[in-house]
Amino acid sequence: MPVNGENGGLIRDGFICPICAFDAYCRIIVTRADHSRYVTPFWRCGGCQVVFTNPLTFSAAPGSEKIRPRRLT
Repeated sequence: MPVNGENGGLIRDGFICPICAFDAYCRIIVTRADHSRYVTPFWRCGGCQVVFTNPLTFSAAPGSEKIRPRRLT
């Protein structure tokens, strides 16, 4: 059984996207030319599709670490 979202399915564990407030995310998995699967170190929101590296620090859920990406100016 895959762990840590390695099957690409949506994970609902208290995550809340700080951009769109969607409550699920998934691992980004790439299919290579030889049809093998590459599990990337990236995750994406199931709602707005924003990509991030750590669901715990990106989440707006109560109790999360509340570290937010800074807006580029």
